[in-house]
Amino acid sequence: MRHKDVWHGTHREIAFEINRFKFSEEDKTDRWTFYLHLSPEQFPESIRDAMQTEITFLTYGSRIESLPYESWVNSLEWHCGLTFAEEIIKKDFPFKMFKYGCDYQHYWDEGKYYCLKELEIDVKACIDSLYVRCGGEVKSRDKLWKEFQERFPKTSDHRRFKFDGSPIEDSK
Repeated sequence: MRHKDVWHGTHREIAFEINRFKFSEEDKTDRWTFYLHLSPEQFPESIRDAMQTEITFLTYGSRIESLPYESWVNSLEWHCGLTFAEEIIKKDFPFKMFKYGCDYQHYWDEGKYYCLKELEIDVKACIDSLYVRCGGEVKSRDKLWKEFQERFPKTSDHRRFKFDGSPIEDSK
């Protein structure tokens, strides 16, 4: 059985997680990853379409070669480059969600000791680089939900909506 420690937080309205784990019970080295949880709707329309999870690795342990390579997500200040991308699909959730991150062991830096404080610094630097890339135009998840609720107020009729906010018509 393997154990994993997970820390969640936000910096500048961006949700993140930091993970510490070992590959096996015999493993003496802590392994680290951090991830940003992002929704395209948080960002200016001009860069929303660039959020994707189609990825290609050149070799094991290399940074991700995204299509296109110059994707704004790929160009953030990741620890030695972006190494993880996933689209998260949540039932009854009106926004697309992506999880992007980096794995510290991808660059074979096993001999290096890391601590939570160092990862917090790296996470904040990555998020700060995101803010520079977006010109500071980033919406919080709370603001997204508020805008969604204003657009689709609760009524006495139960209504369901797709990711894009369009209603799902019940067949009767």
